[in-house]
Amino acid sequence: MNMISRALLSPFSMLGRLFKGGGLEITIKNQTFSFNTVDDFKTFLAAKTEIPASKMQEMLQRTAHHLEEEIKQLSKVEVTITEKLAATIRDPKSIDSYLDGATMIRFSQDYDWRQIMFELSKKSTDYSEYKLEAVTYYQRYIRSRISIARSILRDKTGASAEDDSDKTRIMTSTMETRSFSAEEIQQAQDEIAASEQEQASPQARTSVGLEDQLDDRAASEFERIPRGKTVIVDTKVTQMMPLKIASRRFVLDMTQEPPNLISKSGDHYPLSLGENLIGRSTKCSIILNPEFVDISRQHLIIEVYPDNSLHFTDLSSSGTQLPGNMIKK
Repeated sequence: MNMISRALLSPFSMLGRLFKGGGLEITIKNQTFSFNTVDDFKTFLAAKTEIPASKMQEMLQRTAHHLEEEIKQLSKVEVTITEKLAATIRDPKSIDSYLDGATMIRFSQDYDWRQIMFELSKKSTDYSEYKLEAVTYYQRYIRSRISIARSILRDKTGASAEDDSDKTRIMTSTMETRSFSAEEIQQAQDEIAASEQEQASPQARTSVGLEDQLDDRAASEFERIPRGKTVIVDTKVTQMMPLKIASRRFVLDMTQEPPNLISKSGDHYPLSLGENLIGRSTKCSIILNPEFVDISRQHLIIEVYPDNSLHFTDLSSSGTQLPGNMIKK
């Protein structure tokens, strides 16, 4: 395979050789963030791709019609971004002209995405690699919103996942915003998908403040609780209890009343006194990201009592794991 063929097969993997930008410094809400490397910036962005719990609750209140319109508009945004990323195959620094000419109101204010894009738009072409990563991660955020909107819409209308997927494919394929060939767009999507798989690995996904509680070194201390059997947890052992819901790591912050379930990306899910049903279904009291397909739709019940004691009942096939030293025998 010659060098030209290799460049066409993996254009994004070669971007590091094409850009010469150094560290990045941006200001968001009067706070300055400094990144020594692109990898540091990617870690910062990775935590901004999942939907905030407040946004999810807001989406739950929308009608089926409004959700359909939101999916349609978000899908248009995704197609446009895919085209811009496809254009970087020909000209990696075309990402600069995209951000320079973009209307910032098009970007969501969630996680300060709009401010991040505005700050990057002011940077020179020396920061093109940072800009490319920001647009790529923003596309993942858009995909998360589309996925959640589809899931909520299915629950509201009773439509199957296959029907919804078919409608979305038809809708996307009829959009008239494409300006590049299908082969170019598909190639870009393949590269992005490979990058997403890499970023989804436990080593790549970190969250400041939770790293110690979610360290893989503690994995040997976990015990999978029996399905359908209630176990009681001794909350006096620690104030921050790590747990695994399927393969996903969380922390229970028991310094608050009632406790908070915290995801690795930093989303907080306050538990209520009494029974809390946790899973991907919109019928749960604690709704986790629908893209976490290893988590069951109704995965787990956590019962919180006035004395802050906790009872866990696993309902899933993929399991729930708790620290063995905290399970009352």
